[in-house]
This record gives sequence, structure tokens and C-alpha cells, in this order.
Amino acid sequence: MPPVWIGLTLAFASALVTNTAYSLEHDAASALPPLPPLSPRRPFRSAKLLLRDRRWLTAFAAETAGWLMYVAALRLAPLALVQAVAASGIAVLAFATARGHPSRLARHEQAAVVLAVAGLVLLALSLVSTAESDHHPQAIGVIIWLAACGGGAALLIAEPTRFARAASLVCPRRIARPGGRAAIRRR
Repeated sequence: MPPVWIGLTLAFASALVTNTAYSLEHDAASALPPLPPLSPRRPFRSAKLLLRDRRWLTAFAAETAGWLMYVAALRLAPLALVQAVAASGIAVLAFATARGHPSRLARHEQAAVVLAVAGLVLLALSLVSTAESDHHPQAIGVIIWLAACGGGAALLIAEPTRFARAASLVCPRRIARPGGRAAIRRR
């Protein structure tokens, strides 16, 4: 088996293990008593609670193993392919969140998972009978791509839509518009 396919297999296993571990970590942390607030005087209280919980610690160890598999996959296969296969983790995470029953997901979540998996299948089919090539992209293409991504992000932040919550990642304070409604509400 060529090293690229071994790397892609490792990337897929990494996606399975890492995303399942995320779900298990969340479940374990949710079952703990309420975590005390963090303070500069006692920064390790929450960490101690998590590290004493066997379920959380096991899930964290699995997550670490998943990341090590990811690093090994990067050594054997190109970054773009490994990233694409690792994206399959979103389907794994949705399946784990639904406790193995996709019917527990909302219709739009089910559609998103189906589209993500379909995209990965199309990507896999596009790799059939192709040769590896390694070349640097043209600078103008990179500039156009970065400008488009930045412009899209700015549009999502500036325009008050149902997607405006993305702006909370950048600016958590209330952003009021003159004569208009607030794009982000304070929690």
C-alpha cells in the first residue's frame, strides 16, 4: 500500500478517535459538579477536578492519541488530503452527539452531515488515477483567495443577519448601529 493511502487511513482513524473523544470529554465534564470559577489566585482548581475524573482523563488520552495519528498522517500524505479526510470528523461528531441515532438530529443537521460526507466521497473519487504533483500556487491566486475569505468574514460581521453570531468570536461586546438594531446582544 502506498504511503499516501496509509496516511489517509491514519487521518480517517484520527478523525474517528478525536471527535469521539471530544464528545466523551464533554459528557464527562457535564457530569461533574459545577466547576468553580477560575481566578488568578487558584488557576488549577478546574484542572484538578477534570484530571481526577477517570472518564474525562480516558477521553483526553484518546484525543491525544488521535492527534498523534494526525501528525503521523501528515508525515505520510499531503496536508490538503489529510485535512479533507479529517473533515469527516464532523459526521462522526454529529453521530456521537446523536448517540448513534441520526434521527435525533434536526433535519438541517442531517442535511449538513449528508452534504459533508457526499463532498468527501466526491473528493475520494477525484483522487482515482491521479498522479502526485507538488508545486507552489501563483501569488495572485493566493491573494484573491485571502481577499475573498476576509471580505466574506467582514460581511458576516458587519451585516446583522442570523449569521451575525460569528461576530461574537471577534468582538463579544454589543455593537449598535446608528438607527438600527444591535448586531450582537450582550449575554
